[in-house]
Amino acid sequence: RGWEFDGLNHEDRGGPAGGRGGGGACSGRGLLACLRRDPASGQSLLCLANFHPTETLADVRVVIPEHALAWLGAADARVLRFSARLGGGGTYSASLGELPVMGFPAGDVEPFGVRFFVLG
Repeated sequence: RGWEFDGLNHEDRGGPAGGRGGGGACSGRGLLACLRRDPASGQSLLCLANFHPTETLADVRVVIPEHALAWLGAADARVLRFSARLGGGGTYSASLGELPVMGFPAGDVEPFGVRFFVLG
């Protein structure tokens, strides 16, 4: 019971926009990217956290693979909406076809910063 979890870091280790910092060869160092889902309410969140103490992760894109979209119950949708709730405002949309390839453009994540997006 309660919220379920799907980690996304393993999906984009090689992508340069997946939170790569300091000129490293592997993305996601210091960045936690995950999906949370509450089966009872149907609410889903994209959660990002930058654990680096001094470096802003710029122009982060989060790859959301097809199996995660199916897990969210969004596999048949054409567009997924992301409403920022923490770490910035705004509502964004992305086509399901580009999320597994190009990823969701989450923007910058400040040092020790978090970004939460409600999905709908």
